Amino acid sequence: MKKQVKIGLGAAALALAAALCAGGTLAGWRTSSTVTNHISTAIVQGIVEEKYEQGQTITPGQTVEKCVWVKNTGTASSLVRAKVVIDWDDETAADMDATDCVFPAYNTADWTQGEDGYWYYNDIVEPNQCSTALFESFTVSPNLTNELAGRTGHIGVTMELLQASGDSPTLWGRTWSAYRRTPDAVAAKTQTAHIRFTYDENGGLIEYPDGQLFLDFQNLCPGETRSQLVAIDYTARNDSDAACSLWLRAALADNNKLGAETEEKIWKLLKQYAVITVTGPDNETLYSGPVWGNLDTDTNTMRNDLPLGRYSGTGTAHLNLTLTLDQNMPEELQGLLGYVDWTLTAAQESAPTVLVRYFPQTGIPER
Repeated sequence: MKKQVKIGLGAAALALAAALCAGGTLAGWRTSSTVTNHISTAIVQGIVEEKYEQGQTITPGQTVEKCVWVKNTGTASSLVRAKVVIDWDDETAADMDATDCVFPAYNTADWTQGEDGYWYYNDIVEPNQCSTALFESFTVSPNLTNELAGRTGHIGVTMELLQASGDSPTLWGRTWSAYRRTPDAVAAKTQTAHIRFTYDENGGLIEYPDGQLFLDFQNLCPGETRSQLVAIDYTARNDSDAACSLWLRAALADNNKLGAETEEKIWKLLKQYAVITVTGPDNETLYSGPVWGNLDTDTNTMRNDLPLGRYSGTGTAHLNLTLTLDQNMPEELQGLLGYVDWTLTAAQESAPTVLVRYFPQTGIPER
C-alpha cells in the first residue's frame, strides 16, 4: 500500500513540474460582486378636473364660468385629447340640439379640434401637472324660447392620454409637428452608471457607487427605447503592473417582494416584453435578448460569463446598454418594478494557466 501511494505522488509531482517547466503559472486571485438593477414601467393615466358651481339657474344669453382642464395623474409624460358632449337631460327637449344652444369658449390657442371631433392639447403634460383650460366658460344662446324653461342639460368632457414617446402621435393620426415640444426636448439627461474596480497583485475590489447600473431604465413606456453607458473605472493600486480580466453574467433575482400575483407580472415583463442589448468595450455585442438574461437556455444567454476584456494600469472602459419595451405590452404591466441581478467577476489569470490541486500535508491529493 505504501508503494502505491509513493507512485501516485511521484506521478502528480512530475506532472506539476512538467507543467511549470513548460511556462505555466499558478492561478492568481479571483473575486466577484453582484449588483441588483431596477427596471420600472410607467403609469399612463389622468383625470378631468373642473371649476363650476352646480345647480345654477341660467337665462338665455348668459355667460357662465365653467373651467375644465386635464391633470396627468400618472408617471409618464403624456399627450392629451378630450371630447366634449353637450346634451339635454330631458328627452322632451330633444327637438332642439343642445349644441345649438350652449357654446363653450374653447381655448384655441392651446387646443386644436381635429376632424374626428376630439380636442388635442398642443403640448406635453408632465406627471402631476395640468393642461391649460380647454374652456373657461360657456354662453347660452339668447334665442332660447320659453319651451325650454326648466330644462336641464350637461356639458360632459372625457379625455384620453398617450405616453409622449416614440411615434405615439401616429396612434391618433398626428405627427410631432403638431406639438410645441417633442420627447427629446423634455427628456431627462442621459446618465452614466459607474463600476469602480481597484486591484493589484494581491486582489481586487468591485464597487457600484450608484447603487445599480440601470439608471435610465426607469418609468418606461410601451414602444420606448433607451440607451445608457456603464463606465468601468479601473485603477491599479500603488501603480501596480498587475493585469486582470473582467467578466459579466446575469443571475436570478428575487422578484417576490409584493406577492405571487405581482411577481408573475414582473417575470412576464422581464421575459416577454423588455429586451436589452449589451455592447462591450470593443463595440462587440455581448448579449441581445430578454432583460432577465435567458437563464434557462444554453444559447443567447447571460447565464455564462461574458468577457469584458483584460485591463492593466488605470483608465475607463464603457459598456453600452440599450433597452426596448415592446409596444404591445399589456396595460396590466404598468407601474411595475422588477429586479435584474448582474455579477461581475475579476481574475488575475494569465495564459497559459495551469490549474493545480494543492496537496495537503498528508501527501495525499485532495479530492
